[in-house]
Amino acid sequence: MSHDAGKLWKRYGIALFLILTIITVSHLIESHAIQKAETDAEIISLSAKQSMLSQQIVLFAQAYIDDGDLEASQNLSDALDEFERAHMTLMADAAREASLGSLYLARTPSSDEIVLDYISIARAIPETPYPDALLNELKFKGTGIVLERLDEAVAA
Repeated sequence: MSHDAGKLWKRYGIALFLILTIITVSHLIESHAIQKAETDAEIISLSAKQSMLSQQIVLFAQAYIDDGDLEASQNLSDALDEFERAHMTLMADAAREASLGSLYLARTPSSDEIVLDYISIARAIPETPYPDALLNELKFKGTGIVLERLDEAVAA
């Protein structure tokens, strides 16, 4: 009888070990899925934020050209800084994750090049004696290809 009890305890131990192994593996899989979902949510949030900021940049640039005051210039600068920070975060993520890299960097011109060009145009507006031409280009890109690429990132 004690021999049967020993076998029973051994089987119980093996079953318990298997259950603990399954729980541990499922926890690791779940943790990875949650981390991936958080990363995806951050990317979607940043891309959506950039879409909103691209429109604000156009409006602030227009206000700067119309009013030429320090507040309009500061609003434009602040929006550009925030837009650029979000872009740099997305590019760092794109460098680490292949699916984002193909979305942001694989096409010609890349989304990175398009956004950096957009930023440089907007930053040049306060510096140029004829900002209307730059504003037209900024509007064209801000409501066109920049917005299109950002929307693609959110959709993907």
